[in-house]
Amino acid sequence: MSGLSPLPIQLSQRQQAIVQQILRRHTSSQRLVRQVQIILKAHQGELAEKFSRTAARSHFGKKL
Repeated sequence: MSGLSPLPIQLSQRQQAIVQQILRRHTSSQRLVRQVQIILKAHQGELAEKFSRTAARSHFGKKL
């Protein structure tokens, strides 16, 4: 199956530091923390395979 793969996210050192700060803050909302975790995983290249598997499942799971 051919398809588009997600582009890696490039974060500067300053952006990485800000993202890490958000994760460490006890006052950050759970929603914000989850979004930041997704950004970090995309930056580290961990999500490409996961997105591919999810896309394949959703594509094959559709009722026509």
